[in-house]
Amino acid sequence: MALRFTTGGAVGAPTTLQIRVGPGAPGRIRVGVSAPSRALSEAEVLSNAAHFRNPGPRSAPVERVVLSGVPDDWLAQRLLAVIQGLREHGLSTVVLHLTGEQLAGIAGLDGCDLVVTSEVPSSLPPPGERVDGSAVALTLPLTNRVLERLGEVLDAAERFGPARVTWVWPFPDGTAARPVAASKAANTLAQHLGRWTDAPFPWGIKGLPRCTLSPLASVVSLTDRIWRTRNRYYVDSEHQGKEALMFEPDLVRLVKSDRCRFCAVDNRCDGVADRWLAEGLVTTLTPLEFP
Repeated sequence: MALRFTTGGAVGAPTTLQIRVGPGAPGRIRVGVSAPSRALSEAEVLSNAAHFRNPGPRSAPVERVVLSGVPDDWLAQRLLAVIQGLREHGLSTVVLHLTGEQLAGIAGLDGCDLVVTSEVPSSLPPPGERVDGSAVALTLPLTNRVLERLGEVLDAAERFGPARVTWVWPFPDGTAARPVAASKAANTLAQHLGRWTDAPFPWGIKGLPRCTLSPLASVVSLTDRIWRTRNRYYVDSEHQGKEALMFEPDLVRLVKSDRCRFCAVDNRCDGVADRWLAEGLVTTLTPLEFP
């Protein structure tokens, strides 16, 4: 595995590139980076893709590109032209992070993975109203708003018909905002998520250490439902090429205790954001043992 050496230590060189095309990204999972001052041009998107496809001998070429903050005026021919250009660079996996409003009118994106983040999935267009009926993965942030009405959120998510659901405990975003404590989030999930034992779509959880989820594990199997956050290069108009950031450790710093290396799910668990651990939102990290 290729390594990148950063101020936060050595990390595996990512094989995913996230390009934030424009400054607007409503509903996204927030992290500690300021909104860019402008949108990227089509040429800038493709030049950054080329840069990370041919990174030199000390890194690894990216294999997957995520486009977020896509401006509305890109949703017709401009976006299609960029996707074609990305594929010509050898990036066959293209992921689009879109808003609910964009989902309703987008078409012609066969072969792209579509993702929408929403605290209110009832506002999303049902499959029959999406122009091309493409399967869409749904990201549900574990904010106070979602947890306080979790039953309604589950109902709406089921009606939406997602290809996959990912629950994400919020990351520090550079503000004073804090999520609910990990224990409260886990207990609330345990009260409701038993009904998804046999859900017709895969679902999983990011951001919450597996050891905090014992209440949920008592009502539903968490095997294959704890997903690590994929590290990635992050590009926007202020951070391009060699100035690009990495999700970890530049935007988020995820930590574990020394004891976590003895945990049965160490290779599948993110640990916790350092700020949340320091502020007591996770009180302890306890290694788990399974037969």
